[in-house]
Amino acid sequence: MINNYYTLREIVREAVLYAEEADIIECYTQERNRLVITTSGKENKSLIISCEPRQNFLYLRDAVHRARKNTFDTLTNIRGKKITDISLHPSDRQITLALGDNSSVIVQFFGARSNVYEVDRDYHITDAFLRPKEVIGTKIVSPKQIPDPPRTYEEFNAALFSARDQTIKQSLKQHLVLFGATLHKELVTRSGLVTETEITALSTEFRTRLWDSYVEITEELSEPSPRIYYEDGTPVEMGLIHLVQHYGKPERPFQFCSDAVRTFVNVSHKKKSIESSKKEIYTRLSNELRKAERAVGAINKELTEGDRSSAYEQLGKILLSYPNEDTKGKQTIKLQDISDPGTVITIPVDPKRTTIQNAQHYFERARKARQARREAERRSASVDKRFRELQIMLNEIASIEDNNELTSFFRTHQKTLSKIGIRMSKESKEELPFRVFRVAGDFEVWTGKSSANNDLLTMKYAKPNDLWFHARGASGSHVVLKTGGSKDTVPKEAILQAASIAAYYSKMKTSKLVPVAMTDRKYVRKRKGDPPGTVILSREKVIMVEPKLPVADADGD
Repeated sequence: MINNYYTLREIVREAVLYAEEADIIECYTQERNRLVITTSGKENKSLIISCEPRQNFLYLRDAVHRARKNTFDTLTNIRGKKITDISLHPSDRQITLALGDNSSVIVQFFGARSNVYEVDRDYHITDAFLRPKEVIGTKIVSPKQIPDPPRTYEEFNAALFSARDQTIKQSLKQHLVLFGATLHKELVTRSGLVTETEITALSTEFRTRLWDSYVEITEELSEPSPRIYYEDGTPVEMGLIHLVQHYGKPERPFQFCSDAVRTFVNVSHKKKSIESSKKEIYTRLSNELRKAERAVGAINKELTEGDRSSAYEQLGKILLSYPNEDTKGKQTIKLQDISDPGTVITIPVDPKRTTIQNAQHYFERARKARQARREAERRSASVDKRFRELQIMLNEIASIEDNNELTSFFRTHQKTLSKIGIRMSKESKEELPFRVFRVAGDFEVWTGKSSANNDLLTMKYAKPNDLWFHARGASGSHVVLKTGGSKDTVPKEAILQAASIAAYYSKMKTSKLVPVAMTDRKYVRKRKGDPPGTVILSREKVIMVEPKLPVADADGD
């Protein structure tokens, strides 16, 4: 439901509280098809807008720190303008940010045609986030009007049950457009029905049930309670209300819809990244396993064919027993077997060689056959071991569910993976010499263990856009929240948890509340000659938190 109409309605309500009457100070992109609009008002906030065809979404968050590289300004004319109103179209997923000079920013979530436009007072497009050259100067396409949602049982009955030859699913899709697939399914589930049931087959009782469930859901949507549902630790649905269709699944509630969308997007992205890595590794391991299987087959065939060296040597000895026999110009020669007198055998020979030369040739073949068998026996153990190892690795990679398990897999099988061209990141190549915690959003927090270890963490391991924490005015551990290069997806809960870790590993551990300095790692520097663990911050934000450690796997419930 991250891009459901009612989800957008709730996020617009949240945006009005913080972004209305605020000035736009930045508009840029630093990820494909994703736009950041940062405002200064009651609090500095950023609207994150994704026009990715398969995943449209919008959420509000604390102001994003812009990256130094690979970031580009866009919709430059709106910078410095005041947002006077934020509204959602009454019948489609279109959000309008009215600006102080009577121009507007219009966000349209229309699947593959999603875009963000700057328009003048007559709704002519003056700039666009995506494909600007194609649309500048044209008039923005307005959403199609749809019938108002039914307000009475009679209107509901007339709309949904008038069509013939339609299933419940088809009728709901046609007449309750704004509900979307998840709420359609919820409506049917609460009514005790099946989506593929013919609409005309419903009795009065079931029609009444459907209406009652519709009223119930509509009322709940007016006071949403956002949550994320999980299955085997993976987020499967973000719900704006309690979803009966996910009964029994673990769920995590949120106070704000923006936070729910942001967390769902972030954790889902991490899961997709893990699945992508798993797929690549599984494919390569499968290819290697097939090669090993063919090698095992070839060696076993060579070994089961027996030792041919004895036969070659016997033929050489027979030929040497008849040195005067002429083999020139002959393909074969018949001679009496010296080991079984009275038996005549036919021996293939080289017509260009003498009898002695043919005998020596068979002795040479015997030597090579013995050598080949020894090599096959030696390789057999090695290939069998590799075959079994690849089978074990395939089973392991198929069962991996999170980043910790994937990292452990890399470290355990580093040598084999390296041989087939799969390399680990620098951070995964060695055991980290720090305390490692997992916080909300499936992010890692690394914590120093000593003054020298703090220097190692901050100056060598931390990346410029990682978030850095330290108890203010007291000695303690350096703490780094690994952002993966994009702070945009780090939830506020994760930041607070990282700050609490910094407070816990400080001299102020026993205090109820501790001031903790937070900044980007790039604003932390160390002067030459300063004692271990001593650094200087060029900018910081102070957070008051309770000293405590996070519950393990905050987002994996």
